[in-house]
Amino acid sequence: MQRDIHPQLFSGSYARQAHVGLPEGTFEEEYGRDGFFGPATQIYHKHAPTGWTRIEGPLRPRCVYLDNLADTQTGQRVPFLGNQSAQIWAWRLTQSMGHLLRNADGDEMLFVHQGSGRIMTELGMHSYGEGDYLLIPRGIGYQLQVDSPTMLLVVEATGSRFKLPDRGIVGLHAVFDPAVLQVPVQQGCHATPNAAGEYEIHVKRRNAITRVFYAHDPTDIAGWKGDTTVFKMNWRDIRPITSHSYHIPPSAHTLFLSERFVVCTFAPRPYESDPKCLRVPYFHRNIDYEEVLFYHQGNFMSRAHTRLGMATLHPTGIHHGPHPAALRNQHKLVMADEVAVMIDFRDAVDMAPIPPACENLDYVNSWKE
Repeated sequence: MQRDIHPQLFSGSYARQAHVGLPEGTFEEEYGRDGFFGPATQIYHKHAPTGWTRIEGPLRPRCVYLDNLADTQTGQRVPFLGNQSAQIWAWRLTQSMGHLLRNADGDEMLFVHQGSGRIMTELGMHSYGEGDYLLIPRGIGYQLQVDSPTMLLVVEATGSRFKLPDRGIVGLHAVFDPAVLQVPVQQGCHATPNAAGEYEIHVKRRNAITRVFYAHDPTDIAGWKGDTTVFKMNWRDIRPITSHSYHIPPSAHTLFLSERFVVCTFAPRPYESDPKCLRVPYFHRNIDYEEVLFYHQGNFMSRAHTRLGMATLHPTGIHHGPHPAALRNQHKLVMADEVAVMIDFRDAVDMAPIPPACENLDYVNSWKE
């Protein structure tokens, strides 16, 4: 990993070190390319970039209550948004699945927002609980057996599979050691048949379902070997990269990625202690990525009016950043007590129809005092 030395260009009032010692009365924006991986320029505004009077058109920030959107009656997934590379769904289960699901369209990441139970797969069994990530390879059948009502954030990677990011100079074991990824066990792995006593697999391909029936349990295997399986980890396994004197960009919190999107997790961590250093995210306009943030647990200092189970969409080209009260109070706390899952899409996303009761329609005005 190498980078040429380029002189920094500048004009007017600016901070020599980004995010530290801002000129008095200014609001720092990072205008960056390729997310937070590419070249960047800090812009020092005299007024907050989120200080709009109104927004007209399709790119307004959105806030959806995914826990309300999830279907509590049928146990079916409810689409939230997506594009040709990935889809996000809300999924609530109050009882166990009566069949296995085999997704032939894409790999899946299930994030457990609420609930507990077991996942039976064609490679073995995992127990699951709050805060778990379950990574299911494309084409591997699974059945969720519910012990307590379960609400899941589902990310389906249809373009390519989930991978680990290159950790660069911080090394392979930063953020989380790959050894924390758990593999399924065969002991106790038994799928449940349907009401007719058959073992039923729903194969999803091109968003259509084909049903395959067996007289035997397809999860009853003799064994397996290889490097592709159903992995599990929990957000508590994460060791966030932090700095006492520099605000770390969101890209440092990347857990998994695919070809056209990344998955990050913001976990509890100490705030920066340098009094000149920003403690809240700097303003940015997401010029190369669409940003989705799911609020799982804790208190989110950079946002006002948050509630757990909601998700926000900040589209490309529209500024976002800390709310005014968060900016004023940023130096009053010492710990970021938050757990949130962020999915950044390289390509534009389309949002599914959202019932008005499941959306905060006034979210666009939440930056106003």
